[in-house]
Amino acid sequence: MKLVIVCLIALIVSAGLAMLAIEDPGYVVLAWDPYVVRMPLLFLILILFVAFIVLYLFFNFLGGLFRAPKKLGKMKQRMNEDAAQKFCIQGFTGLIEGRWDHAEARLMKKIDSSRMPLIHYLGAAYAALQQGHLERRDRYLDQALAIQPDQSLSIELTRARFHCHAGEFDKARNVLEFLRIDNARSKPVVRLLADVYQHLGDWEALREMLPTMKRLNVFPKEDFEAREQLAWDRLILSENTLAGPSAEEAPLNWSTLPSKHRRNPAIISSWVRLLLRKGEAKEAEKVLRRALRKTYDPRLIHLYGQVRSPFVSYQIEFAETFLKTRPDDPELLLALARLHRHERNFEASISMYERAMAAGARDEVYTDLASLYEQMGDSDTALTLYKKGFEALEHQSEQNTGDAAPATERALTHEVHDEAQLVKGIIPVVR
Repeated sequence: MKLVIVCLIALIVSAGLAMLAIEDPGYVVLAWDPYVVRMPLLFLILILFVAFIVLYLFFNFLGGLFRAPKKLGKMKQRMNEDAAQKFCIQGFTGLIEGRWDHAEARLMKKIDSSRMPLIHYLGAAYAALQQGHLERRDRYLDQALAIQPDQSLSIELTRARFHCHAGEFDKARNVLEFLRIDNARSKPVVRLLADVYQHLGDWEALREMLPTMKRLNVFPKEDFEAREQLAWDRLILSENTLAGPSAEEAPLNWSTLPSKHRRNPAIISSWVRLLLRKGEAKEAEKVLRRALRKTYDPRLIHLYGQVRSPFVSYQIEFAETFLKTRPDDPELLLALARLHRHERNFEASISMYERAMAAGARDEVYTDLASLYEQMGDSDTALTLYKKGFEALEHQSEQNTGDAAPATERALTHEVHDEAQLVKGIIPVVR
């Protein structure tokens, strides 16, 4: 369109000049002694126009010669960038296909010409990790950090994930704890650090981080509660708990637990088992009695029947208060049977064992009752009960075998899911 407009203007100007030349061509006289040149005005204008075009083309040619190296450099740079992009695509294709050596070689080609060298280094580091070349992996990550220090969070988080993938959880912990100093509210850092603490079994560190995890909403509610439960459960059962000369001087005691955990039956059960293991039967009975008064729970009453405090008769009286509302509770009946046996009231104990069996108590009731008859000298009855207990266990084993394949499949799926979570986001989006 522009060319058409220029041609039209040129035609108009030419027509105008031609009309002027016809009416009054005019003359131009150039005198330079001893020479005199006389020519039409229009001819002079044509000469000047041609001279202008020639001079313009000449100087443009000279300018092009001076600009040629720069243009050639830009052209070469563009070709190198295109080649780097091509190698990057080939490298990531190799990563997807699992051809680690091919991917690493491709990603490191023309990396100096790439517009996104960080992606090349991270991909090459992952390929080196998959080949077991940990030194090359770390070198690539260091080079990525050197060229883009403003992306240190993404690079170091990737480094931590690579350490986890290689089983170097102690190194991952060091990296993540350092990152957390300046990135305390970073969900990826807290999430991965929680996984590392859990893998290392550092339950105290995980417990201290629980408020941060809850405040940042790092995990879904059910997942967070499961981790919280696991942390407290393992912490309570650790050898350091109640290790001091007294409960007050111990690293952890019942009064230091948050109130909501002192109401949690699972944590109460773990705490009571610890007390029983330490020989603190009196304290265990007290903890269970207070908990059962607030909320009845089958797990707690089952444990209550295993406590051998100096006040067994008082335990029996307390447990019998629940019989009015729960006369057919198998756990309550089993607990009373054990308490009566501990008090050496064998007749009452046998009665409670039989009621527990009728109510559908655990299979262990057969073994308990058989050992009681054996203690009383009735070997025949004891042998019959042992046989029944064995048959019950065999029947339960057959039922479990039917669910073994789905359970194994679920376990494998869970394991794969955990592994995927560790390596998920291996190449994070650079912000």
